[in-house]
Amino acid sequence: MNIEKYRRFSETSRDLARTYEEEGDYEKALYYSQKTASYMNTIFRVQHYEYLSRKIDTENSSGDNNYRKMFADMDRLSEICRAITANFDFEDMIRKLSLRLSEIIEADRISFYICDSNITENSYHINMENGLISKVQSPEPDCFMEIGYECISSKEGIILNDFTPSNADKGGSLIYMPLILRENTLGYFGIHCNQPGSYGEDDFLKLKLIADYISISLENSKYYHEKKYHAAHDYLTGMLNRRELISIGESEFIRLMKDEMKMSVIIIDADGFKAINDRYGHMAGDRVIVKISEVICDNIRNTDYAGRHGGEEFMIILSETGADIACGIAERIRTALEKSSITLEDGTIIKTTASFGVFEFDRETASFEEGVIKADEAMYRAKQNGKNCVYIKRGISIDLLNLFFCVLNIIFCDKYQNWIL
Repeated sequence: MNIEKYRRFSETSRDLARTYEEEGDYEKALYYSQKTASYMNTIFRVQHYEYLSRKIDTENSSGDNNYRKMFADMDRLSEICRAITANFDFEDMIRKLSLRLSEIIEADRISFYICDSNITENSYHINMENGLISKVQSPEPDCFMEIGYECISSKEGIILNDFTPSNADKGGSLIYMPLILRENTLGYFGIHCNQPGSYGEDDFLKLKLIADYISISLENSKYYHEKKYHAAHDYLTGMLNRRELISIGESEFIRLMKDEMKMSVIIIDADGFKAINDRYGHMAGDRVIVKISEVICDNIRNTDYAGRHGGEEFMIILSETGADIACGIAERIRTALEKSSITLEDGTIIKTTASFGVFEFDRETASFEEGVIKADEAMYRAKQNGKNCVYIKRGISIDLLNLFFCVLNIIFCDKYQNWIL
């Protein structure tokens, strides 16, 4: 198999992933990131065969039993390496690797150090001992870490079978490998055994191969989570995007309606947004969108789902929540937004408000989409009746009550009231 061909495929897929990411098409970016991981897996499978050839050359095997053991060992190693690259949760991968590693090599302690700034904002150490994982960002340096740092510096693996630390740490045998991908050093991976003389050349080759897989797993994890985040979040505000909101809303609707629990949705639309864009420009319009998103996020609960529904419109999904509480949250956001302001570079101060529509789902609501439409209708009624207010859509049975409130609004000129539609 031509490894260089798959390397070219891998690089092309990675370039496409980055191109689509720059264009904001995160769904395609995620797809090509996964294709890149697939091509890298193919490359590493070829490396398995190279490892097997080296193993045959170095062991001078003879007889069926030796070959049977060798191929069984190879099969277990292959399963472990496939499991490494298939897991996009790095710490979960470490936990599972630690459980499986004992099948092919003896290890009383497993150590990781991740230092690449493209993968993590802060470097950190992970140790696995006696089935327990400890993760520390700035641990006290010890002799094991010094060996790991030497491994990173030299970009070469280190094997010691008579390691005796000067302090009270356990001695024995160890193997440390740098985690390198396309000449970039990501950190190190090491194992330690309490017994001296535990490791040989074959163990060194196994760890080298596993380190290669861990390196690609690190990058896969970074790109997967990055693209997954962007595929679900709005590029400007960082809030959930429309597709993710609809997906969450439909799931919550099915769950809560089945259990006969309350659920509400709020639709929010910026008042006079077109006029702001026309007068101050689209950059100022973007700042208004960001300001509204910040006010929303500052005034909702941890259990609420908020996102940008499109343009200058936002949505909040409130699980296990009736219209009364939803209305209170909407009013809190409305008041905070009314008090807020945006200062442009030239000193111009922009004040903005928004109109709110609230709907509480009931047994008559056929779908989440229907509930969103009703909340949207309530929001448009808020627009028609002076803007900067909250309307609640509860059904036609109380239209007269809503009309009464509208009359009061006209009489007292209080455009900030909450209305029931």
